[in-house]
Amino acid sequence: MLPMPGETVALHIFEPRYQELFRRLELGDLEEFGIAAQNSQPLSAETNAEWGSTMRLVFVTPTGASGPRDVVLKCVGLFRIEALHLAPPFSPEPFPTGRIEAITTWKNWRISEHSRSEFDFIARSMGAQMGQPIDETAKKPLITEAMIKLQFNPTEREAVLSKVPGIQMEKHFAQVVRFKRMIHEQEALRKGEHFPN
Repeated sequence: MLPMPGETVALHIFEPRYQELFRRLELGDLEEFGIAAQNSQPLSAETNAEWGSTMRLVFVTPTGASGPRDVVLKCVGLFRIEALHLAPPFSPEPFPTGRIEAITTWKNWRISEHSRSEFDFIARSMGAQMGQPIDETAKKPLITEAMIKLQFNPTEREAVLSKVPGIQMEKHFAQVVRFKRMIHEQEALRKGEHFPN
């Protein structure tokens, strides 16, 4: 999971260590927390997670008898992980903590004119499937907004973020967008059970 700024996420919180985190959020002891992007491997001190999302609690259901709750979170920023610390058993801080570098430049990462036509094509296609028109007069979206709109998966998102902002990031973003366009074009040609190659 790697939410982008402005994106909301719904989660079911059941692990005791994260119940404690959300108890603190509900009490106002914490205002924000981070979600580290990771693959399917368990979190460990050797985890190579490099990026994360700064999150705020938006909504929480009443706590069940055993502590689980459903929550809605909103991503308000991005960070790069410098060090990750796992809590020892029975620690007063039972959840992972770490040292991070807040990234604020994401507010300037706009897609280029080169990627705009590809983005508009896919957004139009996806919007038509869901009955949502695209605003042709809208300004060039941020790369983070475009990744949400085009449903980039966490691996695709992290790959884009790992590039140096500017030409390298835009180039990788454009590669993923072109691939998604090819998939959409092929999907449009599909008839029956066979997928055109």
